[in-house]
Amino acid sequence: MRVKNIFKTDRLGHKDPAIRIQAIEAMDSSDLEQQQALAGLLGTEPDDAVRQAALEKISSVQVLLENLSGQQFKPNIIKAIESRLVQVLETKGVPEDSLASLLQSPNDVTNVLVASHSAVPEQRALVIKSLTEDPLLLRIVAEAKFHDTRLQAAEKLVSEDSWKEGVNLCKTRDKAVAKILQAKLDEKLAAEKAEKQSFEEIKLTVDSMKSLAASVWSPQHVGKYQALVEKWVNADQAHTVSMSAEFDEAKLAVQSLITKHEESTSAQTDKPHADVQQDSAGDASKTTVESEQAAGLYQILLNSTLDKMPSALEQFRSENSQPDNQTQALLAHSASIAVLFDPPFDVNKARPGAIQERIKRVTTLLSPDKKLIPFELDQAPYFKEFSAHKLALLDRLDKARQESQDRIKATHRQFGALSGLVSAGKWGPANSMMQRLKKKLAAMEPAERNKFNDKLKRVEKQLDEMADWQDFAAKPKLELICQEMESLATKQLKPPALAKEVKRLQESWKALGISRASNELWSRFKTAGDTAYEPCKAYFEQRQQERQLKVDAKNEICSSLDTEFEKVNWEEPDWKAIVKMVSAAKRNWSQNRVSDRKPDKALEQRFSDSLAKFESRLSEQFDANAAIKKELVEKAKTLAEGEINQHNINQIKRLQNTWKQGGVMRRKEDQTLWEEFNGHCRTIFKQHRDIEKEKYKESMGHVFRAKDIVKELRALSKSSNPDDSKIQELSTEFQALDDFPDREKKFILRDYRAALDLCSKAAASQSRKKVQAVQQELIRQVELCEQLEGWVESKNAADTALEDLGHAWEASDITLPKEMAAKVVKRRDQAMAHIKAGTQYDYSKSEDLRRNLLIKMEIAADIESSDEDKSRRMAYQLENLRDGMTSSGIADQKKQLQDLEMQWHAAPPVKSELKSNLHSRYLKAIGK
Repeated sequence: MRVKNIFKTDRLGHKDPAIRIQAIEAMDSSDLEQQQALAGLLGTEPDDAVRQAALEKISSVQVLLENLSGQQFKPNIIKAIESRLVQVLETKGVPEDSLASLLQSPNDVTNVLVASHSAVPEQRALVIKSLTEDPLLLRIVAEAKFHDTRLQAAEKLVSEDSWKEGVNLCKTRDKAVAKILQAKLDEKLAAEKAEKQSFEEIKLTVDSMKSLAASVWSPQHVGKYQALVEKWVNADQAHTVSMSAEFDEAKLAVQSLITKHEESTSAQTDKPHADVQQDSAGDASKTTVESEQAAGLYQILLNSTLDKMPSALEQFRSENSQPDNQTQALLAHSASIAVLFDPPFDVNKARPGAIQERIKRVTTLLSPDKKLIPFELDQAPYFKEFSAHKLALLDRLDKARQESQDRIKATHRQFGALSGLVSAGKWGPANSMMQRLKKKLAAMEPAERNKFNDKLKRVEKQLDEMADWQDFAAKPKLELICQEMESLATKQLKPPALAKEVKRLQESWKALGISRASNELWSRFKTAGDTAYEPCKAYFEQRQQERQLKVDAKNEICSSLDTEFEKVNWEEPDWKAIVKMVSAAKRNWSQNRVSDRKPDKALEQRFSDSLAKFESRLSEQFDANAAIKKELVEKAKTLAEGEINQHNINQIKRLQNTWKQGGVMRRKEDQTLWEEFNGHCRTIFKQHRDIEKEKYKESMGHVFRAKDIVKELRALSKSSNPDDSKIQELSTEFQALDDFPDREKKFILRDYRAALDLCSKAAASQSRKKVQAVQQELIRQVELCEQLEGWVESKNAADTALEDLGHAWEASDITLPKEMAAKVVKRRDQAMAHIKAGTQYDYSKSEDLRRNLLIKMEIAADIESSDEDKSRRMAYQLENLRDGMTSSGIADQKKQLQDLEMQWHAAPPVKSELKSNLHSRYLKAIGK
């Protein structure tokens, strides 16, 4: 039942998750009701961060347990609750009232978490005691952090499969628990083996009795018969039930055979074993009366073997609490024999002294005093075994004496080796050998041990002196290593680096060898090492878990392959799906490879075996498909070598379709065949394309020529001086071409017109440039004229200057129009004539001429004249009116300006002081 969240305020209901988290953090974690309210948020809160904040605020084990088992959350929330519960359990365990309710539901998953992670050992033990299902116990074995918890859970496992799984879970994590579970498996296997052996022995007994019944009588029949009956009686009754009828039938047949032989020989049989023999005085009747209990015990002993004797004697004592003298003597004799084999005596390991002492006792017991024990015991099974034991002792005695001599010699050699180690100063190996020698001497008999007492004392003294010197040299170094190991706990090292440091110090410790100082400081060093290594445990446990996940994934891959192999319909298999599955398995196997560990040979072999089942069948299919594709390659080769026509093209296309529909193959072989097949196809299609290309060129020649003409026109448009005749020639050729295809016509005509436009623009641009060049050349020659006119005015013209000016006049390649050139040349020649004659211009007349030209240009340009020439302009305009002309009547002002400008350039000069003013008016009139 969900608990109502009575503490949910407006802040808890705020739409901003950050505000809700702040409200949760402000809640009291010690209040049980608020803990319940926080738990209520887990199922209703949509934001993961808020839900996680609420979960971390819950510290009550009871609340976590209730929400884990009592509500239906989504899997991710359940997982988060379990994780939080583990954190809390590892800190403080479970409250007593909650523990009681947990124990009432012994198979709940929550109990597993408590048993695995509770900080209280007693709670873990109680929960494990209440659990009965192997899967839950196995989960504890896998998840528990404590050895005692894993051990308790493992001891409660009952099924063989659970033991095996437990061994796999613990073999790297807890070897002690794995060893216990393995012992259970071995014990069960041994029991099964013993049961099988017992059954086989019973079957052998039955077969032997049948064989005895079918054989011809011999003197050994009676002994063999009795031995088989005893063996049958002592066998496990659970195994003899199924064969009892066969055994009884064979037994009756043997009895009948023995009886027939006795009747035929009419021999005098022995008296029953229960009859009591007379004593030396011949008083048989008295002996029989006084030894009635002894006779009963005698009958028991006659049917006992050495291993059955103790239990038979114990049962007799319980039934006869007050035995008579003869019975007591027989009991004492029997007990003396029984005690010799309790515990069992291993003849093969016995030493000479013990054997001699045992032979004396056995000899005495084999010849009891007839006055005390007036019975014939030599027919009893145990007595025969006892006699055989004496023979074994006698046979062993010589071997034991030889072994004793060999052992003494070997011990002398070991003492010699020990002396060599002492001389070499190797205290560790010497001390280790010394301890082994002490154990060996302790196991010797006193007579053997006494020969080495002096050597032992001498070597012990030498070792003590060596240890003193070694402690003097090694102890400071060992203490320094201890200090370094203790300081590792305070260093902020990452787990791998920390583990390397711990290992380095351990190797340094080991390199100093074994000494008394190392034994004395070992506890300190070991404690410091364990403390320093503690942060590495979680890291390496995580690494181990990652490796285990990969191992589990590999096992899953193998299982999946085995399962899929059984599912495949091998009558009509989907080979592509099989290849895809096998490739995916190999890829997943490679992805789950453990890089820092040697491969698990058994697991690798399992994977290889699982793959082999698929690959053997795939290999056959690969070979069949390869044969088909090789045939296609040969056909393609034949077509490529023949004449290329449409028929061949159609055939090669059919071969390509057949290739696409081909089955799976080995990748490299398929790639090789494809390259060869595709090469033939490319040859055929290339030749076909070449033929088609030639045909296309023939049919599209005029189109290609039209495109070339367009390219040539574009090239001409980019030249500095386009050739108009060439352009006209290309245009005429283009017009004469045949009609273009519809899909090409639009674009070709568009490009052709665009190219002509470019040529026209280039011609216009060239014309403009030519006009500009002529104008610039005109200005240059006018400036040279002005230079000559300046010399005329100044009367300062040197011959060299005139010569240089003549060269400058001829320096340009630009030719002026004939009329324009004539006017400029005339102005130059007038100046040259004045220079040669030493005369001057009529500057007054020239000034009037130039002012009149300026007025005409200003009127043509529709601008005002200067104040000094306004009267002149009015006179000029009145004169034009009289002639019937006005400025507005001029048809082309631009043309008039150009004519006036040329007249200005051809006019004679004015005085230099007027030149600048008149020139400015000229520039303004022409718009410059």
